[in-house]
Amino acid sequence: MKEWLLYPLLATAATGLLCALTSIPLAWAAFITFLGWPILGTLVTADDDLPGGWANPDGLAVPSWETAAFRGQLFGGAAIVALAFAFQERSSSAWFWILLCLSLAFAVCSGYLVFRALRGVR
Repeated sequence: MKEWLLYPLLATAATGLLCALTSIPLAWAAFITFLGWPILGTLVTADDDLPGGWANPDGLAVPSWETAAFRGQLFGGAAIVALAFAFQERSSSAWFWILLCLSLAFAVCSGYLVFRALRGVR
């Protein structure tokens, strides 16, 4: 399995578990797992990636948050979260179409950034 597919699968499983085991609605569970998990994880371990930190002792490694792949992951997560909120709102609300457009815009940005990451552009 490709490495880039692991995070969406784990976040989807975590979203399902959050919905099944708690009373958290689908959209908020998706927000927690697809955006909260990577952002909070990055903030908690940011000092390790800085020059002289545990993961970057010589200062030559590029921190993950500075890569196109990480930003693409966040935009992809935002697309999924916007889609989950649109699904929760249903088509009777004016927010449904706004959220669908946001989801499409985030998905396009994610695709562009992932494409850049695959080409090796930071």
